[in-house]
Amino acid sequence: MNFTITNNELFFRKARPEYLLKLEEKISKMCYENFEPKYGQSEQAKKRLEVELRYMRESGSAYHFAILKVISDLSTEEGYPIVVEGCISGSIILYLLEVVNVDPLNNGVIKTFPEMIWEDDSQIVFPCFDTEIAEPVRSKIKKRLNDKFSNIECDKNLYFRIFLPRNETCSMIGKLRKATNIKSKPENYSGEIYLEAIKKISEDNLSALDDMRAEKNINEEAYLKGCDFANELKKVNSCDFTALTRIYGYNHASFNSAKSLHKLKSNNFYVLREELYSVLLDYGVNKDDAIKIVKHGVWSTKSFKQEYVDLLKEHNVPESIIDYFNDVKHLWDASACIGRLEILCELMWYKINYPNIFR
Repeated sequence: MNFTITNNELFFRKARPEYLLKLEEKISKMCYENFEPKYGQSEQAKKRLEVELRYMRESGSAYHFAILKVISDLSTEEGYPIVVEGCISGSIILYLLEVVNVDPLNNGVIKTFPEMIWEDDSQIVFPCFDTEIAEPVRSKIKKRLNDKFSNIECDKNLYFRIFLPRNETCSMIGKLRKATNIKSKPENYSGEIYLEAIKKISEDNLSALDDMRAEKNINEEAYLKGCDFANELKKVNSCDFTALTRIYGYNHASFNSAKSLHKLKSNNFYVLREELYSVLLDYGVNKDDAIKIVKHGVWSTKSFKQEYVDLLKEHNVPESIIDYFNDVKHLWDASACIGRLEILCELMWYKINYPNIFR
């Protein structure tokens, strides 16, 4: 058998080239079969799909897409959602395979870019396929994968790994779907759901801060600033999905300065990777340098950050962008935020509409 699963990880052998080619053809066929119902004759979508399928072939990642498709289908059969992590969640391939629900071309929040998934340092990269699952599904994944891909010949000495951590919200939603015999739909969500989601984010922040304080993993100043932001979230009284996504992105981003919601109203304050990447392109930064700045510069420590500040200055970006760049330390992808918000909003929908069962 080619698959081994642990409490947090899935290990599998690398498919031989001839079988990888067959998987590439199968993934491509499935994408085109689902294309017209979702996009009609859209040339923009067609071009995006062609680009990503080329990236898939060049990176040799078709087996990973096929595996996520099986895990997603199994989870759906069992009544549970999944959460695909990171930038790959914004792939049009995963959307057309119906592994993710976030349409990368029409997510209602921000434009996404395939190069942010697939390129780095002017080269094609192998994206991360880590996925969070409901724990009850884990025991069935190994058998389903071994049955599905029993005909795939693999290299016995080369292994891949996909991180498969448990997601308690996915498990809770599965239980609520079964208890109510209803699966909620995003089109039914409203401001009330979004505000409840913000309240949950605030509560989780305060709980995490208290845990860190008890374990002495946070200093008092940082603790108080974190509490100030969490309490500020409680005061939000109106919200649409775009605002919710930016709040969620900001909540998971890291900055040197203290967090405050009034910063979200600034034209020069970015809380999603795509926002920063897009503005860099608007200021004339070439694609390769913009990717480098967003993927590596944002994460870099103070001693290495000057290299990217110098790069920004070479492109004559405004001083406000450089000030922002010196402040930011970590950003999430929009698609990753939206994917997580989908399950959070579904959970809040059950809380509001089925309070007795939710308890």
